[in-house]
Amino acid sequence: MRRWMSFPLFWLLLLLLLGMILANGCGEGGANPVRPVNGFIEITVSAFEFKPDRIAMEVGQQVILKVANTDNARHTFTIKDRGIGAEIFPGNSATIDLTGTGEGTYTFYCSVPGHREKGMEGTLFVTQRPFIPTPSSGGGGYSY
Repeated sequence: MRRWMSFPLFWLLLLLLLGMILANGCGEGGANPVRPVNGFIEITVSAFEFKPDRIAMEVGQQVILKVANTDNARHTFTIKDRGIGAEIFPGNSATIDLTGTGEGTYTFYCSVPGHREKGMEGTLFVTQRPFIPTPSSGGGGYSY
C-alpha cells in the first residue's frame, strides 16, 4: 500500500470531492415538476417557500390547484400574467382553477412585500404535450 494513501488528509480531500460531485447533481433546479393527479395539484406554503415550486400541465387540461398556508404569516399565490391573485391567511387554503391556461412558462409568487425577495416563487409549465424536461443549452434552464 502506498504511504500517501494512509494520510488522513488524502481521505478527507477525497470525501470532500465526492460530496461536491453528489451535491452538484442533486440541486433543486433539476427537480422534475409536479403534474396533476386526478386533475389536482396541491401546494403547501410555509417558511417563505412553495412546495413544490415547479408544476406542469398540458394545454386544455382541467387542473385545480389547492394552495394550503401552513405558515403563521399571510401569503398570496399570484400569477400576474394570468390575472391570478389569491390571498391565503395562516391555516387556510385557496382553490385556483388553472383550466384554460395557455401554453407558456409562468412564474408564480407571493406578492406580500419582501416575500418574493426571500425566495417565494415557483414556475408553472403549460405545454401542448406531456412535459419532459431536458437541460437547455446555456442559461441552465429547461426546454421542452
